[in-house]
Amino acid sequence: MTKSQLFQFIRFLKKRDYKVFGPVYVPEDGRVVLKELREPSREMDFTGRVPYYSFKDIVFPARHNLFKYRGVEMSDFVDDSPKTAILMVNFVDLRALGLYDKVYENDAYYRALKDKILIVGTNLFENAPENNHWGFEYSREFLAHCHFDVFLETAGGKTNKKGYEGEFNVLAGSPKGGEILAEAKIKAETRIDYAGPEMWGDLKKKMDDFQQRMERHYDEPIWRWLGERCIECGQCTLVCPTCFCFDVSDRPTGKDEGVRERYWNTCFYANFSEVGAPAKAGTAGEGFEFLNTTAKKIHFWYFHKFGR
Repeated sequence: MTKSQLFQFIRFLKKRDYKVFGPVYVPEDGRVVLKELREPSREMDFTGRVPYYSFKDIVFPARHNLFKYRGVEMSDFVDDSPKTAILMVNFVDLRALGLYDKVYENDAYYRALKDKILIVGTNLFENAPENNHWGFEYSREFLAHCHFDVFLETAGGKTNKKGYEGEFNVLAGSPKGGEILAEAKIKAETRIDYAGPEMWGDLKKKMDDFQQRMERHYDEPIWRWLGERCIECGQCTLVCPTCFCFDVSDRPTGKDEGVRERYWNTCFYANFSEVGAPAKAGTAGEGFEFLNTTAKKIHFWYFHKFGR
């Protein structure tokens, strides 16, 4: 697939009522962001730089209406969200996306959203310090452990300051991806079936090492040192593509009726780890907060990433 053919594919998706998102360079602040594509041939960034914000808000919205209630009766919302395509999702973010699919595998609300999203991955990835991925090298074997619908694999082109200049091999990764490619009259080189989220080789050894080091070392000086500098704003968790904690609340819209919402939450917020009634010092039956210091919250966050 040439870039020209890729742009044709994007136009094909738009004609089928997809909102198409992809990496776009914003010269005003020098960032690459993931945004809806209006003029792909002019906007799309092919440098492989990681977008400033991830796919997270598309597949797992910051605030999502679950159902309406009136008295003891409840009714689901009619899902009127548009079909969405996310293009050029790098292979590291594909791994992160797999976490959502695993955690929310049986969540009907997540599945309803995800079923309307087309994931187009790529191995185009800038090898820069800020994109540190432990020196992991891409291979097709890796793709069998990622969730995607279509994958664009670089086919020997060169990369310059303007980005990748060359063609892509087109791979299908799901029945949905195969069907959309067939409708667009694009022939996939091969189909790669999902084989599970396993890790292998040096990557697994490194993760095992992290887990062993962190599991029983929650009181190390490093956590206290970081805790003295952290203001518990939670921004790191809100932008992190591998954070998926949430809370739910009921929002009244009238007498005895309202909406139940799901919204992002973070382990750095007050009361996140509290159980029982709200804690009030000196009272019987007070609640207990597991993460009652900033240092504990930071260790918990890192341990969640590398230990669990």
